[in-house]
Amino acid sequence: MTCETRTIRLKNGAEAMIVPPDPERAEEMLDFVRDISSETEFITRTAGEVYETVEVEKEKLAGILASENQVMLVCMVDGRIAGNCSLGFQRKIKMRHRASVGIAIRQAYWDLGIGTAFFEEMIRICRERGVRQMELEVIDGNARGLALYTKMGFTVTGRRPDAFCMSDGTYRDELFMTKML
Repeated sequence: MTCETRTIRLKNGAEAMIVPPDPERAEEMLDFVRDISSETEFITRTAGEVYETVEVEKEKLAGILASENQVMLVCMVDGRIAGNCSLGFQRKIKMRHRASVGIAIRQAYWDLGIGTAFFEEMIRICRERGVRQMELEVIDGNARGLALYTKMGFTVTGRRPDAFCMSDGTYRDELFMTKML
């Protein structure tokens, strides 16, 4: 599913564009995923676990654009991917009122308002589609993520103990968060 391009002004005064993903930028998207996976422990995979080839990533991005049940938004700053977010809409009749959320932002672009802009756009899309409930998962201890999600109206609705083994050998719970629209 595609979205409209939107220009936003970041907290540092820079201009950014929120755009649909471009399959021709598949290699750059893979680099982005590797980068964010190495910048924080609060991504569910490590940089070494980014196995997709450029061709597979191109197909994935093209599939998202063609899908009725997926949306991806990409934030571009000075021609560079600063972040992305995604919505997955449930297909089954009894669950069509729900959408799952994913979001990632490069560390260099933290605290500039990209996360808030992403959520405002995702909430708008969900409302237009008639979604009643947005859901996400977060690794316990991700204070930055939890602060953003709480600010955007999400509340913790569940917990999976010891869901993630961190690089230092400690375990972290997975928190389930929900926002009702």
